[in-house]
Amino acid sequence: MTPNVKQLNTNVILNGEKLSLVDTTIFLEITLDVKLQWSPHISKLVSRLSSAAYAVKNIRSLTSVETAKLVYFSYFHSIISYGILLWGHTTDTEIIFVLQKRAIRAIYNLKPKESLRQKFKEINILTLASQCIYENVMYVHKNKSSF
Repeated sequence: MTPNVKQLNTNVILNGEKLSLVDTTIFLEITLDVKLQWSPHISKLVSRLSSAAYAVKNIRSLTSVETAKLVYFSYFHSIISYGILLWGHTTDTEIIFVLQKRAIRAIYNLKPKESLRQKFKEINILTLASQCIYENVMYVHKNKSSF
């Protein structure tokens, strides 16, 4: 569903200059859409996570599982975690979960169609959905007085 957003003819002037209206803007590495949808942000995440999954795969071919797992957490997981409270519940996250599974398969040299349900439990890595839930619970816990 696309929200109906009327475009307002507003003139915002900052330091004597008229600001122009843009479709998307980036603030603290979070891409904000004029319609408040997460598609542009997810697209950028997919690009960054594809590179991270490729790095994990290449590192794993040269080193141990432990080193590849370290690269996963320092590179791939940090990208997923940043801002997940904001974008984690959008419907566009399936491709991100696919990339997460690709990175995990690369670490453990698993086949492309092999199920990872049990593997995520064994290796104590949260799936994208679980990470989103965890971050939300932690946010509520840290800010109990606000609710």
